[in-house]
Amino acid sequence: MTQSNDHLYLHPTRIDIPVEIRVYLITLLNSTLACTVDLHSHVKQAVWNVKGPDILPLQALFATMATELETYADLMAERIVVLGGVALSGGVGGLIGPVFAVWSLYLIPNIMLGLGVDPSYGEVVKGVVVVLVVMAGGLLRARRTRAP
Repeated sequence: MTQSNDHLYLHPTRIDIPVEIRVYLITLLNSTLACTVDLHSHVKQAVWNVKGPDILPLQALFATMATELETYADLMAERIVVLGGVALSGGVGGLIGPVFAVWSLYLIPNIMLGLGVDPSYGEVVKGVVVVLVVMAGGLLRARRTRAP
């Protein structure tokens, strides 16, 4: 059965899920997709820039991670489209989040350097932090929409 809906950016679908739930799922999946694509690019950069005596096993690990992330991103994009959405439709937010993110991403390499961690791992750590922050933001948004 094709659902008609009032949401201009949703395509008709034969999936029997209420429109409100589809919109919520598409929003969460788009956040996950954006984080996955970003993390993939950071992992690829780590593949290209890893140095040291353990270069071969680390490159193999990062290459495997990049392949898995790419597969996962494709899966997320396909789910978004099946639900009637458009993959990577963009985000919503204010100014505080991006300012905090830029400041945090600036501090991560300095903190790692201060702790004596090899700087080549910095991009991977940044990617993981981005994923965690976006997940936390999604959970907070979900709580706000459920609150009376």
